[in-house]
Amino acid sequence: MRILLVNKFWKPVGGVEQHCRSLVELLSREGHEVVLFGMSDPENEPSLPEERTVSAVSFHGGGLRERSRAAARACLGLETRRKIGDLLATEHFDVVHVVHAYHQLGMTFMPLLRKHGIPTILDLHDYKIGCPRYLLFDDHADAQCTVCMDRKGAWAWAPTLRRCWNGSGVSGALLTAEALSAKVTRAYTAADSVVVRNELQRRAAIHVGVSADRVRVIPNWVAESHTEGSHAAGDHILFVGRLAREKGVHTLIEASREAGAPIRVIGDGPVRADLEALAAEVGADMTFLGWMDHDEVLSELRTARALVVPSIWPEVFPLVICEAFSAGVPVIGSDVGGISDLLAEQRGFLFPAGNVARLAALLNAVVEDQASAAQRAANAREYSQRDLSYGYWRAQYRDVYVDVSGAQN
Repeated sequence: MRILLVNKFWKPVGGVEQHCRSLVELLSREGHEVVLFGMSDPENEPSLPEERTVSAVSFHGGGLRERSRAAARACLGLETRRKIGDLLATEHFDVVHVVHAYHQLGMTFMPLLRKHGIPTILDLHDYKIGCPRYLLFDDHADAQCTVCMDRKGAWAWAPTLRRCWNGSGVSGALLTAEALSAKVTRAYTAADSVVVRNELQRRAAIHVGVSADRVRVIPNWVAESHTEGSHAAGDHILFVGRLAREKGVHTLIEASREAGAPIRVIGDGPVRADLEALAAEVGADMTFLGWMDHDEVLSELRTARALVVPSIWPEVFPLVICEAFSAGVPVIGSDVGGISDLLAEQRGFLFPAGNVARLAALLNAVVEDQASAAQRAANAREYSQRDLSYGYWRAQYRDVYVDVSGAQN
């Protein structure tokens, strides 16, 4: 088959781009030809020809003109429509696989795929389909928010009135305009198959009108190299992640003080200084290590008593949990989003997001009841080897392609 793979970034940015690289490798290995489309950037890997890119826009900083261009791209996507329209008019594609296109590309090209009758896969890695803010988190309220999934039509007023994006009503109005554009064009609801990572995403897709039989939950896979090494538990608990408010490290600091548990923190971010000041103020035993490369993180992980993921937003599919599973390290996590899915069925310890007392109790539990912690880690490792393997991931995506193309490949 000849496949058009659409993603806004083709430079190394994060997990979504790694997922796209894995898709390219998988599809090419299966004998398919993969054509890439995205936003122009000198850091793209591989570089893309001009006819398969749109000009760069930025949603961070810049003057009024640049912000207006970015808003127009998100809501109208005229250049994206034109470029993809030209491709479809001159080249044949058996399937179009769309990963992340909103904002930098815009989603208004989706009707062109229906017009040409091309089977389409929509591959989601956040909650944009049901949440204009895409995180199910309200920056202004500093809390998880599901109002746009809980109340019909809330997308039309909630982002502006609640100022959920950067505490700005103007930003909220832009989100509503973008959501309106997506609804008018049926950008998220007309794909032949919608792939998600967790059950909350599945619920979001069904809420906006995707039929349940078109939604597939496919977890990411963990590279085999991540399973090497053995667990030699130390006395400390480890946190790994960006130091932003929604990651819940403030909850962890309070719980550490209450439990007297030493915590090592790997990562950096906008609230690091605030967190270090809070830890000093309350007398928590917290060591902030800053950013580390991946091998260093894995080395730290293998010597931790447990990994803690105290997020107050519903993480989609935290890779660090999967790496803890592979390393045989017990995991404590907030009972939200993809964390709930991964730690279900006795694969870890769950606590209500933001609940200091319950988290403190679990920090003590992984030390005092090491047999229970070890059993949960063993359950998690077995799950990882079965359901987070490349073979399982490959088989799941192969089924999706068979379903949408109607052909056995």
